[in-house]
Amino acid sequence: MQFPKSLFIFAAMAVVFSSGCGIRSSEPADLKIVRTKFDFGFRSGEPFGIEAQAGSLYISDGAKGRLIVIPADGSSCRKPSDCSDDAVLTDKLHTPSHIAVEEDGSVLVADSGDHTIRRVSPEGKVSPVAGTPGEAGFLDGKASEAKFRAPIGIATDGGRIFVADSYNDRIRVIENGEVSTLAGSGRGYSDGSGGEARFDTPSGLATLADGRLLVADLGNRRLRTVDQNGKTITLAGTGEGFMRDGDLRNAAFSAPTDVAVGKSGEIYVADGDAVRVIGGRITPIVETITSRRRGFEDREDGLSRFNRVSGIAVGESGDLFASDSDNGLIRVFGGRLGEVESKDEFEESRRWTANDFSPSGVWPYDPPDAVREIAGTFGEIRGERDTPDSLVYFHNGLDITGGYGETARFVMDEKVLDPEAVKNVDTLRELIRLPLHAYIHVNIGRTTDGERYNDPRFIIDGEGENTSVRVPRGVVFESGEPVGTLNRMNHVHLVVGAPGREFNGLWGLVLPGVSDSIPPVLEKVELFTENWEPFETVAETDRIKVGGRIRIVAEGYDRMDGNAERRRLGLYMLGYRVFNSRGIRVAGDTRPFWTITFDELPDDRLARYIFSVGSRSGATGPTVFRYIVSNRLSRGRVTEGFINFSKLDPGDYDIQVVVADIFGNTATKRIPVRSR
Repeated sequence: MQFPKSLFIFAAMAVVFSSGCGIRSSEPADLKIVRTKFDFGFRSGEPFGIEAQAGSLYISDGAKGRLIVIPADGSSCRKPSDCSDDAVLTDKLHTPSHIAVEEDGSVLVADSGDHTIRRVSPEGKVSPVAGTPGEAGFLDGKASEAKFRAPIGIATDGGRIFVADSYNDRIRVIENGEVSTLAGSGRGYSDGSGGEARFDTPSGLATLADGRLLVADLGNRRLRTVDQNGKTITLAGTGEGFMRDGDLRNAAFSAPTDVAVGKSGEIYVADGDAVRVIGGRITPIVETITSRRRGFEDREDGLSRFNRVSGIAVGESGDLFASDSDNGLIRVFGGRLGEVESKDEFEESRRWTANDFSPSGVWPYDPPDAVREIAGTFGEIRGERDTPDSLVYFHNGLDITGGYGETARFVMDEKVLDPEAVKNVDTLRELIRLPLHAYIHVNIGRTTDGERYNDPRFIIDGEGENTSVRVPRGVVFESGEPVGTLNRMNHVHLVVGAPGREFNGLWGLVLPGVSDSIPPVLEKVELFTENWEPFETVAETDRIKVGGRIRIVAEGYDRMDGNAERRRLGLYMLGYRVFNSRGIRVAGDTRPFWTITFDELPDDRLARYIFSVGSRSGATGPTVFRYIVSNRLSRGRVTEGFINFSKLDPGDYDIQVVVADIFGNTATKRIPVRSR
């Protein structure tokens, strides 16, 4: 008989929530309050795995290969310089991911980059548990001879050690010096017993009271349970790959990377840029207790913002901790143990300067010093704003031209940290994301006809439209090594900067042969009322008759040396001044000369405040940049602005608009106006 899927879902619910734990009758109010507990600092590490035990927080640092221990209470150890010298338990790991703390204080570590499971004693001594150091593979048997492939998840029930062998897509068990496979037989999705079950990059594990395992099945976008005999059941998630709250049958996950079980049986999930919870209702449902938008913000209304939540842990007092990996923070829910971090101060502390970034000095092709054409710059509009409600977005990198099928190469040495570094496979936006760069429009690890590189760092399954590509966490690439080949977009979209903190690559990189001696083109300037209505022109004077608050729109573009005549690039800076009839800048006008600077970018939803109706850019058709110069964009922040002529005396004025490229070339236009 074929049973409805819903019966299996609710059976799974019963398995979890009847394991000897009650369910909270209501959501704790303090879950909405998020504070910052610990700040790793700018480019100073990647908090990933986190566990709380015996008054301490244990944190793995995948970037630096460290294991850090800090007090879990409200002590003053809030950044590395505040903590004692023994806060770093060890720095002898490769790319530690999730961790599990044993009763004696030893820490079990899934060392993804070394393909091993290791134990770190309370004194900091590192010893092997299972796996062959530095060798990826799959092999059960004697622990010292077994092989894993970049394991990420780990849990223990006090006797056995459970491992999410992520890129082998299996759940493994270490017991009595032997490694065996509990569930899974390869990549895919299916429930069943032992090898009948299939997983896709399982990443987080937690043990339930009855010995069952809870699995964050990252690639399948689901939560699964595995019993002691290997029987696997789906608990929650549709596999759709976006966030949707609701009952377990209909809820959807974006990127479930870790799970933890609370004191009352509730389940917490680290899901992409958000934290989710199951529990707290008569019928368990999935609820999001943070914002779903990437960023940073401590708040008290359930809308705090995170940037790649990798780890989640519940303390002995029920406190909830989260590893906010791409923000470099440990966050705590409840407000008792952390402090409110100023959003402005945090963003300022993460701001890049010329001294923070080591220029690569190469192009992402061979030969690395041959001059290439830049076909798109940072901050350009993408899409078409043909109506006020059109959805458009910012271009967050440099488009560097190449030929179809040409090999793209890494521009600096980097370690892969995101467990899902490759995205959008077999689309024109296929990409790989590393900590400081992303490479887009590339067939990752293969040629345009699908031939795979002879490089085990690229895990490629399937063919054609069913192709999947993964690059394991902990893989290291060196500058000049191949990324893949260009698809029919015929360029590499090179993103520069950490996720969520991308910046203008022409500012951060020193690319061979790049020059620009050509001034920008400022085609026209238009003035509008606050309600976007045009002004009349006074015929006898050729001046535009203005009044009240006015908006400025400038249409223009840039060119670079060596670029094709047809190539239109976005501008770097725009601004304006107002002069009276005697040529003096008007008194009281304290606005900065530059109002728009494309050094960092805001949320794409704010693109409509920078580009006016009529702007467009894409793979086909004309390129038109119409900038709202009276608004402000600086360091990724947008504010709406006007020239308020109601505060100026009636008379004649000139509005001077100035635009510039990143190399300092400028163009200006003066618009004569008459204030009513």
